[in-house]
Amino acid sequence: MNIILPYGKDRVSVSFDRERLAFILNLSEASGLTDLKVEVERALQNPIGTSGLKHLVKANDSVVILVDDNTRLTPVKRIIPYVLSELLKVGVSEKMITILVAAGTHRDMTDLELREKLGANICDRFKIEQHNYRDKKHLRKVGETDGIPIAVNATAVEADFLMGIGNIIPHCDFGFSGGAKIVEPGICGYTATAFTHTLCQIGDEIPLGKVENPARLKAEAMAKKAGLAFILNVVLNSKNEIVSIVAGDPVKAHREGVKKSRSIYGASFSEPAKILICSAYPADKDFWQAAKGLAAAYFACKKDGIIILTSPCREGVADKVHLQWTNYWLKMTFAEICKKLNKADYEDEELDFIAGGGAAMIARIREHATVILVSDGISEKDTARLGFLKSPSLQEATDFALRRFRDGSVGVIPMGGDTLPLRI
Repeated sequence: MNIILPYGKDRVSVSFDRERLAFILNLSEASGLTDLKVEVERALQNPIGTSGLKHLVKANDSVVILVDDNTRLTPVKRIIPYVLSELLKVGVSEKMITILVAAGTHRDMTDLELREKLGANICDRFKIEQHNYRDKKHLRKVGETDGIPIAVNATAVEADFLMGIGNIIPHCDFGFSGGAKIVEPGICGYTATAFTHTLCQIGDEIPLGKVENPARLKAEAMAKKAGLAFILNVVLNSKNEIVSIVAGDPVKAHREGVKKSRSIYGASFSEPAKILICSAYPADKDFWQAAKGLAAAYFACKKDGIIILTSPCREGVADKVHLQWTNYWLKMTFAEICKKLNKADYEDEELDFIAGGGAAMIARIREHATVILVSDGISEKDTARLGFLKSPSLQEATDFALRRFRDGSVGVIPMGGDTLPLRI
């Protein structure tokens, strides 16, 4: 049989005997909304767990709208005009509205990327800022959690009204994306982000799909201290169409959205496969994002099996942002990483405990299965630094695995960056 997988904006294919196939974990089919304007307005006017915008925002309030960056598929430019319209109806002036890209620890978006994400008209009319988590002069302390100082983007903290726009998909650190995650790590400083990213990976299991996990709960506490008052989150289908919208309280609305997200992205299987072929799509800009596909593959691959991960990773490993990821953290075993994370000095920016959390997940997966990477954007040297094998093509990697396990079953995850494998 021949299977075609997404590879960035392109496609790759692989063939093997049909008898070897154990499962293909596809997203559930769901129709996109037919009238987006009506649905966004309905969500804004009938929010979950809080009052509507007209009761929360006063004329001439300063408003900051947090949006995710282009590592996420949230169709912000389709949604935000209706949000802005509601704010303008209340009497908020355009000059009092700032759109803040909650980039977390990611790089700045280019002007072209901003216009593609937000829409040219929005970029021309409204003030646009991008969060820089290392810019301490533009961070404000809003409190502490477990003795950890919480520093948040000053523009957001000083606003009269703070809201966030995002989408809800399974996430390997916070259970699901969306909700309070637009604040932490979206607009927080290094220390708070190092704290949550350590918490998320030193537990008994990768928290993919587990919404009530320590990192998520701490992020929600941080978002409350930062003043996040309102969210509008969407759930997308495999065609990136909006199928559901939730708005309102950052926790209560988010949990309602998680229910819909789980029904779309959850994919059931009975037994893990010995060979697991996974595309990291749509998390494929660099390996920092593609690792989400690896997390999904981990749950659907047998112990001591082979995971074949394919992703273009056009921007490389992510060394420009997290230099210590491969230079330091990924040289250790899972136990060694956890030992250091459990004694973490979250003020130590040079060692980068954010990267340590990500390295813990990858080390756990490396010790579970052999990983073969198929990527044009990752060199053989960098692949070795990640602790993986490299193959020039998906077919060659698959043929190698089939020779290694002559009776092994094959599982396939076409959209590993979003999929939540559910063993039944």
